[in-house]
Amino acid sequence: MPFYGRSQKEILLRNRDAIINFPTNFCLRMSRKWMSFLFKLLDPNPNTRISSGEALKEVSDMLYTYQSSI
Repeated sequence: MPFYGRSQKEILLRNRDAIINFPTNFCLRMSRKWMSFLFKLLDPNPNTRISSGEALKEVSDMLYTYQSSI
């Protein structure tokens, strides 16, 4: 889970404040493109956060690129 805390209140505060911690082994298994995409989705600023349409396009492009490389 990306949101850790000693209590439910602390977890909710970290979530609200967009304090995200991913385990190192989780990050090491993801490509840079997917990590970048994930952080675009989790951008705390709604004005700069990727839209759902942009997210679908980006995933589609990444999957197409991946399938083309197989």
